[in-house]
Amino acid sequence: MKKCFAYQCVVMMMLLMAGVAFSGCDKLKDDMDGMNIPRADYLYRAMGDMDYSDGPGHFDTAIRTAVGLDPIVGGADDKVIEACDKCCEELKARPHKSGAVMIRKIRHPDGKWIVLKIYEL
Repeated sequence: MKKCFAYQCVVMMMLLMAGVAFSGCDKLKDDMDGMNIPRADYLYRAMGDMDYSDGPGHFDTAIRTAVGLDPIVGGADDKVIEACDKCCEELKARPHKSGAVMIRKIRHPDGKWIVLKIYEL
């Protein structure tokens, strides 16, 4: 009987710890939902998996051309999305290109980020 109670306590502790971990994720998401803090600095980067070398690099080049690589006070979401939309259309016109690229908006200097947009080819 004592073993059964001990196992129940262990299971309850594990569930409690999992709940705390997931509520911490929600807190991080809440922090990132309020990312458009006017005085904060933001960077934009592409990550992904393409079927040819340096697929995300094309998106990073588009971002760099549109807004540069330095942190931007207040962010520039619209410019980045416009540049990446154009890049995606150009890549779709190439034969046999497939994969996905995620554009991340990264708060500087703490490094917290959200997905701004995902492109699938």
